[in-house]
Amino acid sequence: MDYTPFSYVTAEKADLYRKVMGAFMEAKSHCLMPLRPWIRFILKSR
Repeated sequence: MDYTPFSYVTAEKADLYRKVMGAFMEAKSHCLMPLRPWIRFILKSR
């Protein structure tokens, strides 16, 4: 794996990463609470 800065930009799943981050940014613009505390809850519920 390549752990250099910004390696996620050209990573194999870069498109998926961009879509996930775009969804978080969109949700963040509509939320009054930060999303970070909920990430752990969402991942555990799967």
